[in-house]
Amino acid sequence: MMTDRRNTYARLPLAALALALPLSGPALAQQDDFVQHFNAQLEARELCAEAECDSGPRLLQGESPAYPQSDLWRRTQGRVLLEFEIQADGRVAQPKVHWSNSATLRESALRAVSAWQFAPAEREGQAVPLQVRQLFVFQLGSS
Repeated sequence: MMTDRRNTYARLPLAALALALPLSGPALAQQDDFVQHFNAQLEARELCAEAECDSGPRLLQGESPAYPQSDLWRRTQGRVLLEFEIQADGRVAQPKVHWSNSATLRESALRAVSAWQFAPAEREGQAVPLQVRQLFVFQLGSS
C-alpha cells in the first residue's frame, strides 16, 4: 500500500541555547548546518514520489525557528506542525498551523518558515508549486 508522502514530516530538533546567538561567525555555520540538515530531510521524504513533480524542492536560505525566551524560562517544550506551499518562484506562501501546543512556539515557527527561500520543485524542467507539511520539535537540551 502506498502512503501519501506529501503528508509525512521530518523531525527537526531545535537547540535552545544556540538559537539565541546573533547570525555571524559560528551562527552562519549553524545556519548552513540547518539548511543542509533540512535538505537531507526533504530528500529522504521523497516529496515528488506521489506529487506532480520530477525533482523536489531544496531550501536555499533559512534559519531554524528561534526558541522563544519566555518558553526557555518556563522550560516549555512542544511541537508545531505547519503546512505551506513552496511556490514556483521558491517563496513560501500560505503557511498554516495544523497543530501546536504553544502559541509562542507556533508564532516562532510561522515567522521562520515565512522567511525561507527555496529552489522549487520541478516537473519536466519547469518550476512547480508544492504543498509541504513540516513538524518542528522544540526540545530543551537538544542539538
